[in-house]
Amino acid sequence: MSRDREAVWAVVTPVFEDGESFASLCRDLGRLDAGVALEVLAVDDGTIGAAPAVDAIRDAGMAGRIVRLKRNSGHQTAIWVGLAVAASEPRYAGAIVMDSDGEDRPGNVPQLVAAVGTDCNAVVAQRGRRTESLSFRLFYRLYRRFFRLLTGREIRFGNFCALDRRALLRLTAMQETRIHLAAALIKSRLRRVECEAPDGFQQQPGQVGVLVGRDHPFPAPDQHLDDIEWRRAMGKRRRQSPDKRLHGAQDRQQPDGMRHQSFREGHR
Repeated sequence: MSRDREAVWAVVTPVFEDGESFASLCRDLGRLDAGVALEVLAVDDGTIGAAPAVDAIRDAGMAGRIVRLKRNSGHQTAIWVGLAVAASEPRYAGAIVMDSDGEDRPGNVPQLVAAVGTDCNAVVAQRGRRTESLSFRLFYRLYRRFFRLLTGREIRFGNFCALDRRALLRLTAMQETRIHLAAALIKSRLRRVECEAPDGFQQQPGQVGVLVGRDHPFPAPDQHLDDIEWRRAMGKRRRQSPDKRLHGAQDRQQPDGMRHQSFREGHR
């Protein structure tokens, strides 16, 4: 889809104790032709040591800013803060969410932005081969199966995504976004497209694993309690005896029959 090259999109990226990787991300973004104007909107998640520097944005020839949180609030909360700031400014036509530590490849940003259109509010990058330790990959695989078992849904993507203005406003109005962006995207019913993305770069083993392990796994199913309750009820229903199921079906059909009867009588 052709885009207005003067449209401004925010690149929302959480940063925690990794100013060097953030500077590398800014340099890569500065060399991109994304088809739109990109501005860095970094959220410093309470860094004490290697904090991201505004000079890294300027040196890359980009515009942007850094929102600094007073304490470490967690990866997902930092993303939510960045999205809320972007949503509060009408000049942003959309936002790209990506990690600053190398897990997400900047070269995929033009592909994601170009795929957003009138029939698609959000484009998400499917998770490829992860670069963390074997123990984390096993844990993440078990988590995905656990999520699917509970909710009947599957999470095949992470935080890396492009959101149009409508998606930006909708997600920031959902409290679930503060807990788990991917789960909130699924629950939002926004029109979504998934695309494959190559592996990231210069990943530091274990770093993202700690963040994902703390912020992602068990809160995510909580955002789909309605699905979990429905699946539980259906499982309970299947375990009932045939007589009870027949009796329940008759009880449900009775009010329906009464409504149809009244409708017919009203048209005689």
